[in-house]
Amino acid sequence: MSAQILYNEYMKVMCVSKKRLLAAALIFVIAALALLFAAGGFGKGGEKSLEVYFVDVGQGDCVFLRSPSGKTMLIDCGEDTSYRSVFRFLKGRFVNKIDVVIATHAHSDHIGGMSRVLSRFKVGKVYLPEMASESEPYISMIDKIHSRSIPFAYASVQDTPEIKWDDEVFVKVLAPFKGVDTTLNNSSIVLKITYGDVSVLLTGDAEHESEELQLDRWSDDELRADVIKLAHHGSATSTSERYLLAVNPRLAFVSLDDENSYGYPSEEVMHLLEKYGIPLNRTDTMGTLCLKTDGKGIMVENVKWGHN
Repeated sequence: MSAQILYNEYMKVMCVSKKRLLAAALIFVIAALALLFAAGGFGKGGEKSLEVYFVDVGQGDCVFLRSPSGKTMLIDCGEDTSYRSVFRFLKGRFVNKIDVVIATHAHSDHIGGMSRVLSRFKVGKVYLPEMASESEPYISMIDKIHSRSIPFAYASVQDTPEIKWDDEVFVKVLAPFKGVDTTLNNSSIVLKITYGDVSVLLTGDAEHESEELQLDRWSDDELRADVIKLAHHGSATSTSERYLLAVNPRLAFVSLDDENSYGYPSEEVMHLLEKYGIPLNRTDTMGTLCLKTDGKGIMVENVKWGHN
């Protein structure tokens, strides 16, 4: 059976009702997707791959990437209470140096444990938005950057249109925009990461204001991505229909806690995903998830690594 046929069957199963969605995901994400991309040649002959881990940190965000040549990138790290899980996760993957650290914005559910990450790992460079905060986690992170003399830069479309990381992976900054008076969420660093023909959009907590600025600045081709991490944990303040249509993803991921008090992911966003047949992979029900791509196909694995 061809890879395309298997993918089509996966899409049919993943677009079932809400009640059957989790069961379908558990069966097909672990088994059918692995078969799909093995059939298409992915993983054969020692091909290099980009790995994107959506780490289960409860109600927060943490994304870890390893490039085809072994470069590492950490985007956010959850609350301070999740630091031990993040540390164990990284050490479990033999990470001693993080080449690029990105703090998407100053909220504690994204940078709560960042000062401790910067303390325990050798770090090549840190990127953060120019919008500051008076919160303890933010001040602690900035103090650690200075005390350890870690190179850093304020990321924006104007100043850092591209983040240099791996020669084979293009990391484009789609937001924030310098000089725009905004909120912490809308100051989020939004990245489009492209390897070969496959691209992944990582959105921080960017809300509709940031999405509209991106839609005004970038063409649909520049926004389009195969995979999207839903912004702000699936909140209705993010992922507008216009933005989702521009990105036109095949798969979506969301990072959140199963007992969150916010009602995430929102019914509005879930309805949009169902309307356009976009399967959703969730850390609250599926744990830590790893997306692998050889630049052509995509494989998703549940790595069974929870935050507890």
